[in-house]
Amino acid sequence: MPHSASEEGVRKTKKVFVASLSLLAAVGTASPALAGDDDENIQVTVDYIPFTVGGTRGEQARNITFDVRSVEATEDGDWFQVDLNDDGEIAFIDSYIYIFAAAPTRGKVGELMGENDDDFENGFGDGTLYGYDSYLELALLPGDYVLAISTYSLSEEEARSGVNFVSGGPYTLETNPSEDWSNFDHGDYSIRASDNFRGSTVFDVDGTIFVVPAPAAGLVLGLAGIAAARRRR
Repeated sequence: MPHSASEEGVRKTKKVFVASLSLLAAVGTASPALAGDDDENIQVTVDYIPFTVGGTRGEQARNITFDVRSVEATEDGDWFQVDLNDDGEIAFIDSYIYIFAAAPTRGKVGELMGENDDDFENGFGDGTLYGYDSYLELALLPGDYVLAISTYSLSEEEARSGVNFVSGGPYTLETNPSEDWSNFDHGDYSIRASDNFRGSTVFDVDGTIFVVPAPAAGLVLGLAGIAAARRRR
């Protein structure tokens, strides 16, 4: 959803930490671990969720809604924290999602179909508390697709490669004395995709984005195991 330059600047200023990262990570491949005490050493995983829009050849595109719930705070500035998933902790991501067509080559994604970072007008019907949760409505033809999700910021190149050189997050909330976010070792999310044309659910997934340690030299994980990252179904 478009925002004014001033509004976007205020929101993003609170989210930006400088990051220097060095890992190619596939979802489900890394265990939670802090990369170090310095915010500049933080890198996080990207999750890949494959899905299919059913239908027959020649059928019209259908409107699919992708709705993320993660941020466990009710507003910017003065943080009012709420344990959305009842897991006894405040740990979340400022989500960023990309939708790609599936590629015929294993471990790859195809054409970019759409993306979203924040939405301050839509997506609150699932219990979302604040607009940093991603929300995207997208017309898709029948076929196979992949949703990539990680934390802000996530470029298209990073979403394709699995390398998320983040500017901050996952997050926990500082309650005293700070009223801002702190980087954390993991952040939970839920995402639901609904087919508005047929009224059916395409998928409903719970997941976790992890901070990961630097790998051994030359390690490349790619997107292998693309369907394996489902932490708490």
